[in-house]
Amino acid sequence: MALHHALNSLASDGRHTTVTRLPDAADPRHLATVRVGADIPIEAGAVRHLRTTTLRHTDRRPELSTPVDADKLRSIAAAAGSEGAMLRLLRPRQVLDLASAAGRAQNAEAEETVWAGFLGFAAWATGDVSGALETFTQAVAGLHAAGNFVDELSATVVLSDLWLAAGRPDQARRLCAQALASAEAYGSPVRRAAAALHVALSEMDIEAEDLEGAASHLGAAAPDDRPMTESSHRWFVAKGLLAWARGDAEGAVQLLNQAEQLHRPGFFPDVRPIAALRARVWIEQGRLPEAADWARERGVAVTDDARYLREFDHLTLVRLLVAQHRARPDRDLIAHAAQLLDRLLEAAEASGRTGSVREIRRQQTLVREAQGLRPYAREPSARMAESLSGRELDVLRLLDSELTGPQIARELFVSHNTVRTHTKHVFTKLGVTNRRAAVLRAREYGLI
Repeated sequence: MALHHALNSLASDGRHTTVTRLPDAADPRHLATVRVGADIPIEAGAVRHLRTTTLRHTDRRPELSTPVDADKLRSIAAAAGSEGAMLRLLRPRQVLDLASAAGRAQNAEAEETVWAGFLGFAAWATGDVSGALETFTQAVAGLHAAGNFVDELSATVVLSDLWLAAGRPDQARRLCAQALASAEAYGSPVRRAAAALHVALSEMDIEAEDLEGAASHLGAAAPDDRPMTESSHRWFVAKGLLAWARGDAEGAVQLLNQAEQLHRPGFFPDVRPIAALRARVWIEQGRLPEAADWARERGVAVTDDARYLREFDHLTLVRLLVAQHRARPDRDLIAHAAQLLDRLLEAAEASGRTGSVREIRRQQTLVREAQGLRPYAREPSARMAESLSGRELDVLRLLDSELTGPQIARELFVSHNTVRTHTKHVFTKLGVTNRRAAVLRAREYGLI
């Protein structure tokens, strides 16, 4: 069994092997000699065989024509029984029946995995993140059980997106980091899936203001001459977000334009449209006419119903309305924006989308300021509240707990110094000087 697993591992690494069994008659403990030769092409089947190592603990051998006597069979049966297993001799017809039943079970398992994936996508599209997490986690587990390693890695990216929507960036990062470590161990056969994981981690780094880490991940996932896939555009999106975070708005727009050209509709719900991302860059630049054109072309309005697939568009629209109100006050329009946010918040809270709830509440802070509803001048401005990054909000959420600084660092998979830096930023932006005051102020603003 150990030899079988070793040969599978070498084959998945693209190495030719020659095996001599029982090479030394004088040493019965020396079972085999393995000589590793030249490189060979890596086949998908070799990677699948390697993945079955954790599922199948036997070495399948061809049948021999030499009969085995009854005493040896009884000895084998006794040995199996001592390990809690059973040995049953099957007639030829029973062997066929068993093979047929096993085949049906394997097909049913594969179909169940596919259906779980589609059900997850359907739940996600309606905003039911909790249901999508449950069913899509089952789908990923099914891919793992089937030894479909490449699809399992790609599906992990989708699963991490769902955890982000659920407001758990720590879990999303943990999944991607673990999957990437496995992918890098397998090498070139899974490089496309590894690239997707790098891109996902880069976006998390951008949100956490770790721009160097994001650039490193994007460098490892840089596009090459590989065939385009459904998610090929995502590298350009992440690269655009990185440029935006570095203050290069024009570069961000150009990269988002490239991403839009590469984007192909697929099974994944388009919950973060590229056009809306570009509109957000324009709004920050003060290019409000271009952003207003986007809203008209997209057909998004403050009177719309709250639907998850339009949520990102609606939150972008609110940013536009606040910017327009600052340039030319319009109380009726900003009041409609507040009503839209109320509908979005109700839908997000009902579906357990904590990530959405946080952004909606930040936008509500902006709208309330635009309406002149901030009661005390001493409170930090809504713009300062808006400037809290996703990772700073994660730290703020954990400050409202019994966790110590080092424990918060372990929870978020960052260093203690990084947590200290984020905490200082939170204190500054909220206008406070200690942890308790930060939590109280955050509650006043609806940030936690």
